[in-house]
Amino acid sequence: MKIEQTAFGPWKGAWRLEHEGVEMIVVTEVGPRILSLRLAGEDNILFDDSRGSLTRGDWNIWGGHRFWVAPESESTYEADNAPCTVEVGGDCLRATGRPEKSGLEKTLEIAPRPGRGGFTIRHILRNTSPMVQPGAIWALTCVAPRGRVVIPWGEGTAGWRTQMVRYWAAWGGHASDVASRQWQPLAGRFVVDPTGEEGKVGVFSDGGRLCLLRPDATFVKACIPVAEGPYPDGGCNIELYTCARFVELETLSPLRTFLPGGQYEHTEYWLLSPRTFQSKEWAAAAGLID
Repeated sequence: MKIEQTAFGPWKGAWRLEHEGVEMIVVTEVGPRILSLRLAGEDNILFDDSRGSLTRGDWNIWGGHRFWVAPESESTYEADNAPCTVEVGGDCLRATGRPEKSGLEKTLEIAPRPGRGGFTIRHILRNTSPMVQPGAIWALTCVAPRGRVVIPWGEGTAGWRTQMVRYWAAWGGHASDVASRQWQPLAGRFVVDPTGEEGKVGVFSDGGRLCLLRPDATFVKACIPVAEGPYPDGGCNIELYTCARFVELETLSPLRTFLPGGQYEHTEYWLLSPRTFQSKEWAAAAGLID
């Protein structure tokens, strides 16, 4: 993997990672954030808000990929607008943000997936405070609202399976229409066909995959579910948020107790492919990451 310093939009502190025909841009002037992911010569599939149009107090979404601690609270929106510490070694880039007021310190570590294509994204949370803190690591990827999202779902065996979906009917002044046509629960998968309206859903997926089926490319991100859980928000390891400007693909770790001095991790695997799939070919798309 090639790693080099670069500029991106208004950001002077950024890094370009190139691996097997895919380019990723990690901004370290704030965040850390992954703000671009694209096939060579093609469009960025991530939503980029580098100009800071979406804010909540001093907090900026900036777009792209970030990570939080669930469940959502006021402390979730602590601004992360300071420069990160960056370490580059071999085929790995590590970007660490300034510890939050709570003492939680976040590191994004990005490396190629050995022999399988794509990237390994490690979300590392360290509790630098003297206090015990509960929560789950929550990885959020804002993508441009182009294409359909397919989440293979369910839990159990071939002879006994359950499928659970939670709709955020109302939260913090926001709401989802549970009858919206953008939610399509189907056999073997939950499909989201964004309409531009705001909404949020969560599921438990024993496959741990979200597949963005664009007309020009396919993006799959995956995490390995932990069977014993428990997961936040009533048992969700996959969540998805829609609005007019972007769609957010989210994975979560189980709930944990973050002990003083402890380090905790949540790993995702990313693959961006020029192959395209119809919605009925969801299993083949999900199988791009094995």
